[in-house]
Amino acid sequence: MNLTNEKQKRDKALVCIRVLSMAMILICHIANRLSIGAIAQLFQVGVQIFLLLSGYLCAMRPPKEIGKWIVRRVKRIFFPIWVFIAICLIYVLYKGSSILELLYAGFGIYGITRIFTFVSLPCLLGLGHLWYITPLLLSYCIFLIYRF
Repeated sequence: MNLTNEKQKRDKALVCIRVLSMAMILICHIANRLSIGAIAQLFQVGVQIFLLLSGYLCAMRPPKEIGKWIVRRVKRIFFPIWVFIAICLIYVLYKGSSILELLYAGFGIYGITRIFTFVSLPCLLGLGHLWYITPLLLSYCIFLIYRF
């Protein structure tokens, strides 16, 4: 058996699981919007699967240069979020909402409410869905400590 083919099959399987977990996340959000709580709860596990698998894949491909790794992560994850936040800033200024709410979401601080349920932070409508930024930042920090 060719070891390269085995690795390619495994990578394809992981990519398929990742795509399925993303689809589960979409179904969960759609079900929430349509007030179908049972379906939303069923597919909510997609987030955990996606984050777990992403962490696994990240750990299995250790970076050669830490600086380049950090820059790639910022470009890939945070730059698109910050562009979205910039667009939301226009809304905030138009509606007169709190910029602090926007900053909580933009810097991943809002997700702390998911880790420590006794913490309460204000968040703009819709930006609470960016809660996953905090666990992502924490997992990157743990990864950096573990690897280096």
